[in-house]
Amino acid sequence: MKRSRIKAANPKTVAKYRRQILVGWVFALAWLVFVGAFDVYVAWAATRQVIAARTWVPVPATIVSSEIISTRGRKGKTTQRPSVSYSYSVDGKQYTGATIEAFGMRSGGKTYAQDIAGAYRQGESASVFVDPADPSRSALRVGLEPATMRMLLFSLPFNAVLLGLIPFLIRARSYAADPMLGWVVVDQPDRAVLRVLHWEPWTLGCLAMGVASFVGIFVVLVSNRGEPPAEQVLGAIGGSILVGAVLYAWRRAAVAAGRFDIEIDRTLKRITLPRLSRGLERPSCRSDQLEVSIQPDLNRQINHAPTWQLHLRTPSSSDAFIVKWLERPAAKLLGRWLADECSVRLITRPVPSDETAEEKPDQPAE
Repeated sequence: MKRSRIKAANPKTVAKYRRQILVGWVFALAWLVFVGAFDVYVAWAATRQVIAARTWVPVPATIVSSEIISTRGRKGKTTQRPSVSYSYSVDGKQYTGATIEAFGMRSGGKTYAQDIAGAYRQGESASVFVDPADPSRSALRVGLEPATMRMLLFSLPFNAVLLGLIPFLIRARSYAADPMLGWVVVDQPDRAVLRVLHWEPWTLGCLAMGVASFVGIFVVLVSNRGEPPAEQVLGAIGGSILVGAVLYAWRRAAVAAGRFDIEIDRTLKRITLPRLSRGLERPSCRSDQLEVSIQPDLNRQINHAPTWQLHLRTPSSSDAFIVKWLERPAAKLLGRWLADECSVRLITRPVPSDETAEEKPDQPAE
């Protein structure tokens, strides 16, 4: 990129941004350790369950005992879990076992306990699955168990945060010395493109996947009283990933179509704005005729402070292109860059949506 009109930030601002990025990396690494350890544990358990389903062999067995054990917690809540023991023989040698799910996480719940106790009654015959390499290892059921699949669904929001945060921090380091690099995607002697995009496609996709998986957890657990069937859990996992992929593809297509791009032709001294909601064509005008203004928005807040808006108006349209949800430094940065490119004055309106307020030029940077 040719940096003909982009000015670097002052050293104090750069140092401040780099401290914030460092804090972000510390948080990301702590998050990675927490989420990574959980992911490894769930993946390890799921892998062993799948391997057992493919390699363990069924043998006849007899159910020795089958009961539901109730325990009362410190807060008086009663939990129930099944307890089943069985006996079987391999190559003439007798074995006993009490494992219900091969390599499973501890499952509980009234419905699950009743299902297991009802399926395996004392004195009845049943088939158990035995590890050919070690006949003493056995289980009544093999394959992905419900508790493991619930953990897979539960981990999606945490992984979505991690997947969205790390790419952002990688990009942010290059923006610290020059914040405009986060907005200017083309900077050539004859042409510049300012992309006023709050959410990158990848970030939006990760956020959508996290929100969808969180909603999926709530829906499948509440609708099934905390014990959803495997097909619903798998459906929620697949649906969450699909939502994230669709939002990512939609945002990427919108970015590629230039819906967030402000294009400046430096040779012809013309500026083209993104298409307005009620227009079919992208408004354009001479650069020196563009009105550039910033103003606070008291209806939207970030960290208990009003957000700011960037207003761009062309003489040929009564509508203004508005960039919302900006922090004050970002609004001033974008406004000053555009005003400098167009050789116009940056206007600061202290009262939001007050077109009759007295206009005054922006003050020097603090």
